Amino acid sequence: MNNLSEVQKQILDKVKENHNKYIIYVNDQGIGISHKNIANIFKSIPIIDTKKETSYKASTGQGLVICKSILNELNGQLFISSKIGKGSIFRIELPK
Repeated sequence: MNNLSEVQKQILDKVKENHNKYIIYVNDQGIGISHKNIANIFKSIPIIDTKKETSYKASTGQGLVICKSILNELNGQLFISSKIGKGSIFRIELPK
């Protein structure tokens, strides 16, 4: 019985493995994050002003801060590549 959502299937298709770590890629089709905001995103209370970049509702970025905190506890890392208006790619690296 396979009850995985389409999103879960796409994430599972983007899991890579090398000799010492797992690498997971998560893509979104959202509004994107500016380079300025990426630099501030992992501060404990990020200051992110998405109103200037889009007509979408503003975001605090707290979800990424929480993810980064969890990954730190697991000795993992989180990397962001993003383009305004195109979305973001999040690369998660976890040790085996």
